[in-house]
This record gives sequence, C-alpha cells and structure tokens, in this order.
Amino acid sequence: MTAQQNAESPGAPPAARNPDQVIGIQYLRAFAAMAVVFHHTIELIYLAVHHEIPKFMVLAGASGVDIFFVVSGFIMVNSSFPNGRAPLTPAQFFTRRMQRIYPLYWILALPVVVMIAFGLDTQQHHTVMSTIRSVLLLPSTTNVIWYSWTLKYEMYFYALFGLSLFSKNQFLTVAGTTIALIGLMFANAGIADPGLHAFLSNPIYYEFAFGLVLGVLYNTRPKLFTARKLLAAAALLSAVFIINTPLHFPMDLLLGPIAPIRFWLWGIPAALIVAWGAGLPALRGRVGQMLLLLGNASYALYLSHFFVMKAFNKVLQYEAVRALPQIIVGPVVFVSCCLLAVGLHLLIEKPIARFFARLRKSAAARRPAQAAPQVATS
Repeated sequence: MTAQQNAESPGAPPAARNPDQVIGIQYLRAFAAMAVVFHHTIELIYLAVHHEIPKFMVLAGASGVDIFFVVSGFIMVNSSFPNGRAPLTPAQFFTRRMQRIYPLYWILALPVVVMIAFGLDTQQHHTVMSTIRSVLLLPSTTNVIWYSWTLKYEMYFYALFGLSLFSKNQFLTVAGTTIALIGLMFANAGIADPGLHAFLSNPIYYEFAFGLVLGVLYNTRPKLFTARKLLAAAALLSAVFIINTPLHFPMDLLLGPIAPIRFWLWGIPAALIVAWGAGLPALRGRVGQMLLLLGNASYALYLSHFFVMKAFNKVLQYEAVRALPQIIVGPVVFVSCCLLAVGLHLLIEKPIARFFARLRKSAAARRPAQAAPQVATS
C-alpha cells in the first residue's frame, strides 16, 4: 500500500494501473487518515471543554474510515492484478497483507497489552481471550486500540478477497468477494453469538465492494476517470453531504462499527470521492510531496494517533489546559500526530517493508534454482 510518485503530467489521464502509481489514491489515504485524527481531536476538546463546537466539525471527520474502506477495495484489485504481470496467488496475497498489517500494529499494541495485563486500562472489560482475539484482529468484544475495530473488518474482507483469487481473474475475484460479503450478511442468522452476528451482517461491507468495482473500472476503463470536472462536482457534493449529515441524523446512526445507515450516508459519498481521487494528477511542489508522504504514512498515522489522544485526554483534565485557546491547542495536537506518524513510517514501517521485500525477492530467486535439478533428472 505504499506509493511512489509517477511521471504523469498534470493533464494526463490516469493511465497507470499499478496502485503504486495511482497518486490520487495516496492523497486520499492522507486525507482520510487526517480526517479521523481531526475527528478524535475535536471530539476530545468538545467533551472536555464543552465549547459550542458545530456538530458537523465533531462528527464528519469520522467518515475518513469509510473513505479508507472504499480505497482498500480499490487497492486490492489494482495490487492483485498488476498491469502486464501475473495476478497474485492467494498465498502471495495473504503473505503480503499480513506483512503489511501486523508488524506495526503489534509494535504499537504491545504497550497497550502490557497496560491491560497490569489492569491499567479500565475503559474496556478485557479478558485474556478477548485480548488475544483483538491482537490477532479477530472479531471480539473489545479492542486493544479502541478504533482497531476497523482493522478487523479489513482482515475479514482480505480473507474473502484472498480466497476469491483462486479464480485468477479480476472479474471473478471481484464478483466472488462481493457475493460472499453480501451473502454472509444475510446467511448468518443462526449464529448464537450476537457480537459475531453483528460483525458479519454489517452493511459497511458494501463500501469494500464499491472499491472493488472502482478498481476494476480503473483497470479496464481508465478513461472514465479522466472526466475530472464531472467527478470533481460529484466529489464536492458528496463532501457537502457528508458534512451536513451530523446535523440531521443522531450520532448512534453514524459512529462506530454497528451504525445501521452509515453505509448510505457516508459509504456512497465516499465511493464518489474515491472515484474522483483515482483520476487526480500528481501535484507539483511541496504540497504534493507532503500529501504523498502522509499518504504513505497513513497507516502509521491511523494507528499511532491513539497515543497522542490518550496523552491529550490526560492533559485536558487540567483546568489550565482547558482554559487555553483550543483553536491553538487543537492544531498543535493534530500536527503532533502527523509528525509522530511520519517518524514511525520512516524509522520503523519502511525498514520493515524493505526487509520483507528482500525476503520475497530472495525467495523468488531461489525457486528456479530449486526447480532445475528436478527438470534435469526427470
């Protein structure tokens, strides 16, 4: 899910099919992660200071998760069916997903697990089994990092998509994954565990399906994404709609993993925003470089801002901090999250990615040599 800046000019169509070259998707990943950080920052200020903060400012940033889910579907198609190369096998797909998701998550989850072990995390009722399931990103009633419920949905989606890769065809893979996602929503009525039933039947899975469809269209009909004015208008209207939804719908219908109409109110607009983003050209100058860096660091930003939020929540307990102009405090917290994420990305995440890339390259280089003697003796 990392990207390198492509060579396309600002007016060129998004001809590249490799996700490493879909520059606009990286920009959207940066935006989605920053939207979630903004949401959590403003939410803490709102709860602690009780200032008259507009409701849309408090809630709308949570829609970054929905953009992430659509982007995830898009990227899975493009990374699994690279232009001019053989599609990934299920084994390759699962290996790369685990190498991408688990190392950084485990590194950041470890101190939280230690806190749980010593009884220092009192916000959730953790058991040994629920903690293990949460660390493995399996469905559970608690989360080591409170918003890591999103990663559990990601892993479930990856499981269905990876199995569908046995078809070796992107249309069959997308169709199989979509049918499985929707079919399991309605075919789990007999499951006794209410938490697992809610997990499997959540309509938020439609957002992954939207991304899958967009990924296939990008691979097969790239000219659709050159209608930039039309897509920009649709994205703008979608953003305005997302911002306005908290003014007209209660919070419990929008936030958290089990939000019954979230897919309708935020998922469909998120898909239109991603369609627009997929056709964006590379931005020149420092703004483009910064967005690309934050896009590359978006997973680190999403995971690591948990610790800044924990610290911020603690200091907000002091009256002197609450008395400060929050219009200054909020941006300081936001920038701190971004700086921490970039540091983690450069110092930990990228070296881990390079390590696994070397392992894959070494394994690929050994395979022909191992196969040669078998051919010679047959």
